[in-house]
Amino acid sequence: MKIQDVARKANVGVGTVSRVLNKNGYVSDKTREKVEKAIRELQYTPNELARNLYHNKTNTIAVILPDASNPFYASLVNEIEKALRVQGYKTMLCNTVGEKTNEELYLNMLQRNMVDGILTGTHTLDNWKYAEIVGPIVSFDTPPLSETTPVVTVDHGTGGRKAAELLLESGCRHVVQFRDNVFDSFPFFERHREFEKTIREAGAICENYIMERDCFTEDFYERIVEDCFRKYPDVDGIFGTDMPAAFSLKRALMMGKRVPEDLRIVSFDGTYLINSIYPTLTCVRQPIRDIAKAGVDQLIRMIKGERPVNREIKLPVTIDIGMTTMTVR
Repeated sequence: MKIQDVARKANVGVGTVSRVLNKNGYVSDKTREKVEKAIRELQYTPNELARNLYHNKTNTIAVILPDASNPFYASLVNEIEKALRVQGYKTMLCNTVGEKTNEELYLNMLQRNMVDGILTGTHTLDNWKYAEIVGPIVSFDTPPLSETTPVVTVDHGTGGRKAAELLLESGCRHVVQFRDNVFDSFPFFERHREFEKTIREAGAICENYIMERDCFTEDFYERIVEDCFRKYPDVDGIFGTDMPAAFSLKRALMMGKRVPEDLRIVSFDGTYLINSIYPTLTCVRQPIRDIAKAGVDQLIRMIKGERPVNREIKLPVTIDIGMTTMTVR
């Protein structure tokens, strides 16, 4: 079925049918009703690709993340996809772990009008690669990628401080935080800094277990957690994102440690992973749905030619008390 068939049935020109379909230009109510009736009777479906080319749009957003198998990124992309669908956009997902060139490929797609915008939560390329791109980009928890790229993040400083306070209130005096080997330009560096500062100001010991960047496999977490307990056998508190926290709980129980009597654990992220663990993890929860919505809303504004509301959107975190912390009385 072609647009010409609709035009013939409605006894109008092809241009008139096009204006009705694209809601562009004047068409009388009577003529519009004739065209819409012909479309219904013929069960005509417009060529979406042709329409997008006409409007210079693809209705597709590229989402660039390190690894969508990681619980946090899996949760984030799920919420992004739902938020984009509401706005009438499709999601094109790109994983960048082990494939640095993938990120540059998707940036080039924006330059060539193959996608309408980019949401990125990774940063394996130099900033200048982003700075030279002309097109809508919003990032999650990255350093500023360019003067025009908004960043959506959370209050990591408060999250790190609250996590430290929970462990201290539970009686911890020798804690380990699993942290990334990153420069202080990343927003989440503040979480690590505030956690360590709060622990040490209380006169307790804070060990930093530096993890290799962009590793998300189960074997990786098994290995680093085992190494951590070997290096710090007397540790009584652990702080890390959901994956190292969960694997620390598993390893501790296998070693015969009692949780929370011998070891207390606080996780950061609050993804679906912690709902399947027993004892339940105390966690600092990121508002993943709100993070996704804020990023999508900012990007849609930019696609429409509007200025971003803010260069940085910082959302609050919340605390969920589980069974892996307790107050010593």
